[in-house]
Amino acid sequence: MKISAFPALLSLIVAAALGYLAEHISFSNGDSGHIVVGVGTGLTVLATLACLMAVKLENGRMSVNMKTWSSVALIVITIVNYCFAFFGVTQPYYVIILALFLVLHLWMVWKMKETKDV
Repeated sequence: MKISAFPALLSLIVAAALGYLAEHISFSNGDSGHIVVGVGTGLTVLATLACLMAVKLENGRMSVNMKTWSSVALIVITIVNYCFAFFGVTQPYYVIILALFLVLHLWMVWKMKETKDV
């Protein structure tokens, strides 16, 4: 597995901007959990974007599979985060759902890394 520094930095910047946007939307709607939304969005978007942009596996097929999975996970996580930001947050549900998405994503990436043959 190879991690490139510049795409990792870009994904960190994009994740911070999207996290701030989600926090601002949640704060504008009067939600008291706006900081949780911002941090949760930033962390989950960073995890998916870093795997999408900065990580390359030794096997080309597995690298494509990881990028495809990360793209799908990024779309789903972004939709979920902004739905919570627009419609309000019940903090325990938000934290549980994001933790499950994050664990699922990291588990899939780890299994792809461990798989030697396709």
